Amino acid sequence: LAYHLDETTPLASRPPAQIDAVVDWIDARTELTGQVVCDLGCGPGLYTERFTKRGAHVTGVDFSANSIAHAQKSAADAGLDIAYHVANYLTNDLPGSQDLVTMVYCDLCPLAPEQRGILLKRVHDMLKPGGTFIFDVFALPAFEARNEEVLFAHNAWNGFWSANDYFTFQHTFTYDRERVTLDQYTIIEPERTWQVFNWLQYFDADTITAELNNHGFEVVELVAGWGDANDQTVMSIAARAGSS
Repeated sequence: LAYHLDETTPLASRPPAQIDAVVDWIDARTELTGQVVCDLGCGPGLYTERFTKRGAHVTGVDFSANSIAHAQKSAADAGLDIAYHVANYLTNDLPGSQDLVTMVYCDLCPLAPEQRGILLKRVHDMLKPGGTFIFDVFALPAFEARNEEVLFAHNAWNGFWSANDYFTFQHTFTYDRERVTLDQYTIIEPERTWQVFNWLQYFDADTITAELNNHGFEVVELVAGWGDANDQTVMSIAARAGSS
């Protein structure tokens, strides 16, 4: 949560100016005023609050109770009417009859192909016929910039992994055929050693379009970097749900 709210680092959320630019891009394509919107993986509400201020009726879903608690308090303090749910969007009930579903900051990319299929079906079921799914994914230039390496650090990322003193080994693996990377973190604390495996899938326009088509979506727009042609590491996609 602290990293989501830290405006100086992009480790968990984009800086405020970039978030505003993303919301501008979405608003220009959907006219948020009056729209029924669900933000999947909403975190502490950085996008949901902006959507609401533009006149949308918004629900936020995240599996972090800590982030949802912050989002609820922030909305209450600002006088914003936003529905928040602690839920896993792969397994728990999700709201239906949505005009727009958003999932921002490449949340599709850590999911395995089977999980992506489950999620895309669920998003399709959430939307009204003709409703819009807007999201982003990591693009191939981001994959091509990754190298296999091993890093070692003391209290990496200013205590990101633990409140205790710790050491971290980071092993990065790249899989060219699958266009997948793995960052394997080994965290060594005084009383325990544990690991985190962070897999990421990278896409080109053809592969993400094919996945969407296979689950009843039609790509309406696909651009680099939320309209910023200088950012080729991310693709932003607006897709329309078909009737079946």
